[in-house]
Amino acid sequence: MINARHEDALRRGAKAAHRATQGLRDDLTLELIAQDLRFAVQAVGEIVGRTTTEDLLDVIFSRFCIGK
Repeated sequence: MINARHEDALRRGAKAAHRATQGLRDDLTLELIAQDLRFAVQAVGEIVGRTTTEDLLDVIFSRFCIGK
């Protein structure tokens, strides 16, 4: 069973993840994409009781070759 607060957090997280995915497709700057990923992680963190934004971003960006 899901309560209204969890449902709202899941919806916000899904929207933010979708924006990040679309940002990758649209070749937006990584700063904008990272911000949407932070929003998604924070929303899920509200449900599980913790947020590990820096850990998640470290894993994501360690898999990409980011040039200057």
